[in-house]
Amino acid sequence: QPYLKDNDRILDCGTGEMTTITSVANKVFPDSVKLYCFDISLSRILWGSQFSNKFMNKKLSSNVKPFIATLDNIPVLDNSIDIVCTIHALEPNYGKESKILQEIFRVACRKIILFEPSYEDNSQKGKDRMESHGYIRNLPEQIKNNNGRLEKKIKIENAINPLNPTYAYIITPPNNAKRVESVFACPVTKTPLVENSDCLYSDKSLLVYPKISNIPILRKKYH
Repeated sequence: QPYLKDNDRILDCGTGEMTTITSVANKVFPDSVKLYCFDISLSRILWGSQFSNKFMNKKLSSNVKPFIATLDNIPVLDNSIDIVCTIHALEPNYGKESKILQEIFRVACRKIILFEPSYEDNSQKGKDRMESHGYIRNLPEQIKNNNGRLEKKIKIENAINPLNPTYAYIITPPNNAKRVESVFACPVTKTPLVENSDCLYSDKSLLVYPKISNIPILRKKYH
């Protein structure tokens, strides 16, 4: 909440069924924010859209923009999002931390807040569990290696599973630049996309991406 401003753009990466972000939005988001959220799964996003429409503050839910994408190729323009967040979305991506962080750092213009487990602060039993599930490790080091600045690391005291301790990693991105006006980008060329009623397209790349049930499908293989 201390990092939010009126009219912010927020991007929830790997949002799943949008249950957690809906609860967070209702408690702390100003009504004026625009919430972008994506997942790799269309079925999860379709369910999540229904969930947020039903349970999210009506003013907020009218500003939700869900789409389909992957963590390692976010179809959003450089410096177009004020706050990027993840809620256990990086968790199962051991070995891909650097690539995903590079994408998150690229699109964020002011702040990044990652709610993710900490391997380093876990018990040996917890570490063994994280290793068996292929969970991320050494996140502070990965943030530093990709030129992000870790401002704070805050333990979430009411985490459900003691073998998976969650922390909020508060990060300033390398660019910390002024926000650009447009948002969506072609996942192949990273050029701006123009939104139409049934698709999004790039004037520069001449690639077109479909919408299904009004959900943009912004993955490389679906142009």
